[in-house]
Amino acid sequence: MSARYEELKGLKNIGQKYAYTDREVMLYACGIGLGADPMDENELAFVNEGTFTPRPLKVVPTFASVAAWGSGPGEMNLNRVMVVDGERDITFHQPLPVAAHITADSSVLEVYDKGKDKGVVISHQTVLKNEKGEKLATLGRFALRSRRRRLWRAEPDPARSAQDPGARARQDDRHRHASRPGAGLSALRRPQPAAFRS
Repeated sequence: MSARYEELKGLKNIGQKYAYTDREVMLYACGIGLGADPMDENELAFVNEGTFTPRPLKVVPTFASVAAWGSGPGEMNLNRVMVVDGERDITFHQPLPVAAHITADSSVLEVYDKGKDKGVVISHQTVLKNEKGEKLATLGRFALRSRRRRLWRAEPDPARSAQDPGARARQDDRHRHASRPGAGLSALRRPQPAAFRS
């Protein structure tokens, strides 16, 4: 194994501090298109806390993916132009609070050499914890696929020797949700709050 491989494999960044409030939670929900129908009580619960009929504000579970934006195991010194974001998954340990001070612990899990001129896969995870140290969510298996030529000789990719190639496809098929047409543009159609106007 090369020194570069060992360096990447050992990357770890524990105790990164982050905080968010109900403002970020509501902006995230609006940004992904929730609240477009003002009569839909299920969606409104994610974008405001209720005025006439008090109700608790809810947090969209995928907010976990941006709650500790910028967290990571450390500098990998990769040419970002040559990196492709391969896959992502989130494991939820408990519902996210509406506002919190959280800690992010990040580490590299695996480094695989895909072979000559096929690049490298670097897989890492980030565990989000609340102030008590309880796990909130695990942002796992971020696979960064470097398209550059082979950098060193590392572990072989276990995907090549998988006995059941359909197992991964069945696992990934568990949480598929259809998006509403135009959901990505819904935030652009809404009038901007005064705080965001120039």
